[in-house]
Amino acid sequence: VVDSHYYDGGTITDFISGSDAFYSTAIAIGSKNFGTDHRISIYRNKLDGKSWELMDRKTWSPYGKSDKLSVSLASGSTDIYVAVGNTNHAAIGGCRVYKYADERFADSYDEITGSLATDGDSVDFGKAVKVLANSSDGYHLVVSDPNNGAATITLENGQTVSVGTNKGVVYLFTSSS
Repeated sequence: VVDSHYYDGGTITDFISGSDAFYSTAIAIGSKNFGTDHRISIYRNKLDGKSWELMDRKTWSPYGKSDKLSVSLASGSTDIYVAVGNTNHAAIGGCRVYKYADERFADSYDEITGSLATDGDSVDFGKAVKVLANSSDGYHLVVSDPNNGAATITLENGQTVSVGTNKGVVYLFTSSS
């Protein structure tokens, strides 16, 4: 018998304190070679003596043979957000943000890719991610790309910012839902 995940309980975790309990997420890394999906689990501990309870799980297919994942967990007023970075996504890196609400993970997710790297040379977008809930039932997301491709970004005020290859870039995204 071959274990289809590196560690069934999770090899990548994050932990937060919410208004009503402690929450933890764990990712079991799947294997494209064995045809097994990545799996994220979310747990809650209400500190009522009943220990941790599994709230829900979500799976998705690996992008390649060597996915490198990172994770961040945030609690908002009614929702929990789980950001999962993957430097191997579509060869340029990416990040998915899953929303947990109404006692389950939503069917859809937000996906942000390293496509901001204009020369296609980004190889580590999503190496580190951090998600924070905002006050308008959305989230702020920070994604690192330490080996970025050259990028020119136009800001909301019309100004442009350019950065050369492999300078190290941190991107900030905001969601309103």
